[in-house]
Amino acid sequence: MNVKEMDRVTKHFETYFEQKCNNVLHSMTNGTDYHIDVLLFTPTEKYPFWKLATMGASDFDMPKCKSTLPNRNEYMIFIDKNIDLTGKNNAELNWYYDILMKVASFPIYEKTYISYCHDIEMPFEEGNMAGIMLTFPQVIENTGILRCKIGIMRQCACLQIMPITREELDLKLKDGAQCLIDKFYPEDESKPMHFLAEKDRTF
Repeated sequence: MNVKEMDRVTKHFETYFEQKCNNVLHSMTNGTDYHIDVLLFTPTEKYPFWKLATMGASDFDMPKCKSTLPNRNEYMIFIDKNIDLTGKNNAELNWYYDILMKVASFPIYEKTYISYCHDIEMPFEEGNMAGIMLTFPQVIENTGILRCKIGIMRQCACLQIMPITREELDLKLKDGAQCLIDKFYPEDESKPMHFLAEKDRTF
């Protein structure tokens, strides 16, 4: 990803999160030839939670698939504001960073297409999560966040990562993704949203 493309991705997230990027976590290694960094955004009054987003995952042109979404992705994850993500060698930050790297690297390793409602089973050393599901970041007010223009005739989808438990993964495989989406983003506005990533499920 060249500098102009990185600027476009950064500007895209800054526009829809309505704040400047506070820090860039530069890629250490993800086992691929693709350089993927992570943008960090602090909690704000409007969006009072941490936001981490990849920059560079969309360099990989996934195999074509019959979908209305682009075949390039960037990913984001939302984290409770009370979790301390500051400081060097931060174990909490590393847990979420690792999820982003694993998901961003998955289609590259597997040479496959992943998008909305897809799940990936993966081991976690801590907590009771057994995998992730990709969803739309419905908590962000402006739906324009879903598509980012990264170049001429090049767009990427910007998808939210939700860690899920073994029970949730099995439920999705049995009843479909909507049953989980209804937990994270219920249509009934009287019910609370549960869109924050967790090591251990609290709801």
